[in-house]
Amino acid sequence: MTPEEQRQWIEMLERFDHEAVKRWLQREFWHWSPPFPSPEMVRTRLTSILAQIRRFYENIRP
Repeated sequence: MTPEEQRQWIEMLERFDHEAVKRWLQREFWHWSPPFPSPEMVRTRLTSILAQIRRFYENIRP
């Protein structure tokens, strides 16, 4: 993810803003049309998002 996208994710997660996360994911992944992106690009993108979520939850656990 870009630094700006990482910042957006951090802010959404800190606010526990489920609707913002939902809108971001829909905007990013919902409206693809042919030619579709490569599966590797999609996997990389999703891995980056999951890593951001994992880092956030590792930091809030006591």
